[in-house]
Amino acid sequence: AVYVANALSPAKVNHVTIDEDNNYATVVVPDDQLSLAIGKEGQNARLAARLTGWHIDIKPVSYQGSSLVSDELIDEVEEDDDFCIFVGEDGARCRNHARPGSQYCGVHADEEAE
Repeated sequence: AVYVANALSPAKVNHVTIDEDNNYATVVVPDDQLSLAIGKEGQNARLAARLTGWHIDIKPVSYQGSSLVSDELIDEVEEDDDFCIFVGEDGARCRNHARPGSQYCGVHADEEAE
């Protein structure tokens, strides 16, 4: 969790939730740090994901009252094994079918091949 938080530096990170089974990290940042953590056109988030090897979802602290990518999404992923598991900045899950042998559809630039 510390490694993921440091990878998003200089943005300040409030909390990191790690899902080791799905290689997924949900990062909560202060509202005023969201654009810094994501970076221009998602560059910081992509670089942090590449550096850490984790799929990183960055959420503002104000979103914490809503459902974060937690057990609900993980359950949904397990139920829909043939669908892409990419989750966008708005928290919406990709609706495309995954490529054969992958968990991703291949549309999103920051996906890592598996």
